[in-house]
Amino acid sequence: MRARKKAAFKSIVFLFALLSFRTITYSQIKPDITKMAPQNFKLNKSVQINMKEEVHFEDSLTVLLTSFSHKRPFVGGPTKATAYLTVIKDALSENIMLSIHGTEGKADIEYFDTLVWKEYTFELKKFNYDTSVDIIISKK
Repeated sequence: MRARKKAAFKSIVFLFALLSFRTITYSQIKPDITKMAPQNFKLNKSVQINMKEEVHFEDSLTVLLTSFSHKRPFVGGPTKATAYLTVIKDALSENIMLSIHGTEGKADIEYFDTLVWKEYTFELKKFNYDTSVDIIISKK
């Protein structure tokens, strides 16, 4: 009789441990331990903006790189690759585009867009298609 109670107790402990482990493993709410306080970047300095990452600036401006596109040129024709950004300031949110222009087959003849939005000037400095852009944002 004592052996049965001991076996039953071990079975209950084993099942409890198994169910507890399963609950922890298959929980739908996973803790986000990688969240960090957003870093505020300075204006008038080159900043790399990665795809789908928000970048916050010291005066509450936020920029998000959302997508890329490119124009397929004719042989030897003009090329254009565009980065689409969402710019957020206070309660205002707008989409802007910055592009790199060139000629197919001629890497040395390229120029980058500069765009004025509200009191800000956005200068595209580097373009890594589908990955990131480097821009300088200045304020008037």
